[in-house]
Amino acid sequence: MEKIAFYGLGEQFERNIVRNKYVCEKLKKRVISGFMDRDKSGVDIEINNEHYRVLSLDEWSDYDVDKVFITSVRYQNEIKSSLLQYGFRVEQIETLENLLFLLFDHMDRIFPCICEKGLEIGGPSAVFSYIYDRCRECDGVNFCTDTVWWKQGDSDNYICENRELGKMYIADATNLSDIPDESYEFVMSSNNLEHIANPMKAVAEFYRVLKKNGILIIVVPRKYVNFDHDRLFTPFEHLLEDYRNHVAEDDLSHLSEIIEKHDYDMDIPCGGKEQFVQRAYNNFDNRCLHHHVFDKKCLIQLFEYFNLEVLEFAETYSDYWIIGEK
Repeated sequence: MEKIAFYGLGEQFERNIVRNKYVCEKLKKRVISGFMDRDKSGVDIEINNEHYRVLSLDEWSDYDVDKVFITSVRYQNEIKSSLLQYGFRVEQIETLENLLFLLFDHMDRIFPCICEKGLEIGGPSAVFSYIYDRCRECDGVNFCTDTVWWKQGDSDNYICENRELGKMYIADATNLSDIPDESYEFVMSSNNLEHIANPMKAVAEFYRVLKKNGILIIVVPRKYVNFDHDRLFTPFEHLLEDYRNHVAEDDLSHLSEIIEKHDYDMDIPCGGKEQFVQRAYNNFDNRCLHHHVFDKKCLIQLFEYFNLEVLEFAETYSDYWIIGEK
């Protein structure tokens, strides 16, 4: 059983560990070696009814840990440098995004696939850094060369943080016709499915290009912590109806509901309601709308429809994760 430690007890730690029932439950199966923090050393914290003394790096003497997870995003590079100076090895140091992969019950089935060749739709995504570091190759798909979230630049390849991962495809997620059947050991997509008007058509394509026993990973936002919090969850039956009716990506059926229920105060970049509405009517060109709002039931029904065995369902502060095997 791996021994793990955490560095940083700030907001990210509070959100993603202390207040995350899924993570706390999974951590019961791991050995927590201790906690480090520059500003909060000397205090006691409680995790799963166990009490721990928080130490500074100067006080930290037990290096017998397999992994140290940096919970801070803002000071991630600074903390990593400090850990290296105090004797920790590069392979011991992980980011908070990578914690989930350690906790998954089915890593023995997931890991061999994500170490091979995969495809990401709508990336790159920080939550998949664990996979980028381990996969043999990863191709990418985006609907155009210049999106709100990503710009292709001069290369025809899929690049993340100056690392060339694989080939870049410019295509709609609902039409991956340039990619042959069963091309990849894994397919993944983060905070992308909600932007697709016909998500089942997209998942059908993900399924098609996935090899037998391949792994599909989909991450979607939890409405409770974003500007969709006043909207109703989309029932699976609605997705199925759109799929059977061949709804296209220029569909704006949900626009009136979105305009009414959108929390503009939580979406500062949209520039207010007037600019949001103007952008929304041009959604086919920018793909910023959240057409659908997903919950656990809908996601599981979606995977079951395509005969994907659900291996994991996880809930973080901001997202739902669902992982299935073809």
